[in-house]
Amino acid sequence: MLYFLPEPPEYAPPPRAVRVPAKLSVRVFPEVIAMSHPYELAPTRPLSFERERGITEVRFQGGLAHVEVRLPGRDVEAERLVLLQAVAEAGLPVLLIKLHPGSVSFALPDAAIAERAERLLLGRGYIYAMERDLALISICAGAMRDLSGVMAGLYDTMDKAGIRVAQTGDSHDALFALISGTNAEHSARLLRQTFGLPEGGTSC
Repeated sequence: MLYFLPEPPEYAPPPRAVRVPAKLSVRVFPEVIAMSHPYELAPTRPLSFERERGITEVRFQGGLAHVEVRLPGRDVEAERLVLLQAVAEAGLPVLLIKLHPGSVSFALPDAAIAERAERLLLGRGYIYAMERDLALISICAGAMRDLSGVMAGLYDTMDKAGIRVAQTGDSHDALFALISGTNAEHSARLLRQTFGLPEGGTSC
């Protein structure tokens, strides 16, 4: 008797694993125009993130005060920290902070805050000198740190006009000068002339 063995089934390799990304990255184009193919995207218009170069405006704000607080001098670094922490805990906004060898100075944005600061300093027994009725001049630029000669132009203009600069400071888009409030409008006008700006203009 003959026996026929069944033919073995054709070998089929196991299915290959397919990695499915957990998150697809989708590019969003700001502008799509008429397309010749449903999956064809038109080239986008280039976007510019470059800021306007050069000085754009000179502004002033009045009513500020400036105070310099003398430190006891036993441990200056620790004493600076104690003073600044006391100012922060009292909720006093300050600007143009400068650390001197034996003192700390800063500006106060208005008369009411200056009164509060004076009460704090008196209550803690600090020796200080406060100057009131000042103005903050702001020289604005889109990229101030890329410019040169701005501080020199400021001091040259103020020196020729006989105007004392009590304090200066800077940020990424502005340079600041603290001067007497009675000279604020005149100083702003002179600085606009120095930097070739028209009267008025845009804000900082």
